[in-house]
Amino acid sequence: MKTLIVAAIRCCLMFLLPTVAYAISAQWDLDPISGDWNTAANWTPMGVPNGPADIATFALSNTTGVSISTNTEVNGITFTSAATNPYTITASAGFTLTLSGIGITNNSGITQNFATALGGEIRFTNSATAGSSGITNNGGTVSGQAGGFTRFFDTSSAGSASITNKGTALSDSVSGITDFQDSSTAGSASITNESGAGAAALRYLSPEPTPAMQSSLAMARQSPA
Repeated sequence: MKTLIVAAIRCCLMFLLPTVAYAISAQWDLDPISGDWNTAANWTPMGVPNGPADIATFALSNTTGVSISTNTEVNGITFTSAATNPYTITASAGFTLTLSGIGITNNSGITQNFATALGGEIRFTNSATAGSSGITNNGGTVSGQAGGFTRFFDTSSAGSASITNKGTALSDSVSGITDFQDSSTAGSASITNESGAGAAALRYLSPEPTPAMQSSLAMARQSPA
């Protein structure tokens, strides 16, 4: 009798305890319930890629506007050959998307896009690369508001990405910014700084840029819009 009571209590606890969405490597669904990266039901297997060993895979999907709703880190993001509808993955305002391993791998044959909203950030660390992605850092649209940031740390690289730093029409707002720290490089990326009241910025933030960083910056084609 006692055994039956204990078993019944255990079953009740299983239903009462909240379901935990564990961080895993997963693929974005063909028909997700929303565009929120951090919703477990949008991935197969069900769970949110949000860990330094995780790979987020994107193939064919009917929802290609994806945004993070909390700080998120993955080893890499892979677009398969089936990702024929171009994605835009956005680091939402106040949140950071970190790529800390292989970075972005694009096997789709088309440009896959990333964006930083106002105060949002995309961060590449360790040896991660931006690959051939298109990245847009938006400028502030409200007085005193920060724009979006893309930042490279350690030995990460902008690869062959096309990066646009958007300006802002407000003199007391902050434009889109791309910066390079530590021994990171711009690779052969194309970097465009758009004009505005608050000029968009490409900058190195190490105390003294290394020769590799200076050479990399010279190779990056900067063209004010």
